Amino acid sequence: MHDEACVAIHASHVLVEQLLHHFKDDWKSALGVSRWAETHPSFDHAPEAYDLMVDILGKTRQFGKMRELVDEMRQKNLVTLKTVAKLMRRFAGAHQWQDVMRTFDELGTFGL
Repeated sequence: MHDEACVAIHASHVLVEQLLHHFKDDWKSALGVSRWAETHPSFDHAPEAYDLMVDILGKTRQFGKMRELVDEMRQKNLVTLKTVAKLMRRFAGAHQWQDVMRTFDELGTFGL
C-alpha cells in the first residue's frame, strides 16, 4: 500500500464506491481498496461504502471480517438500520440463526 502509484491516486468517495462495486465478488480486493482509501489522511469512508463492504463480506461468507467491520463502524457511530438489515439478511441467508438473534439483541449497542 506504500506503492508510489497508489499514493499518488486521490481517494474520493466516488472512486472508492466504483471500485467496491467492481470488486463486489472479490472480498480481498474490496477490502484492500477500503484499507487503501483509509491510508489517505483526509479520507473518511461514507456510511454507504461501509454498508457496501458489509454486504460484500457477508455475501462471500466472511462473517468474522464482517463483524470486525461492523465493530469499527459502531465505534465511529456509522451503523444504520440499513447496516443492521444487511447483517441480518446475510446471516439468515447462511442459516446463521444465532448470529441473527445476537444482532437483534445488540440493536441497542449500535446507537440506533
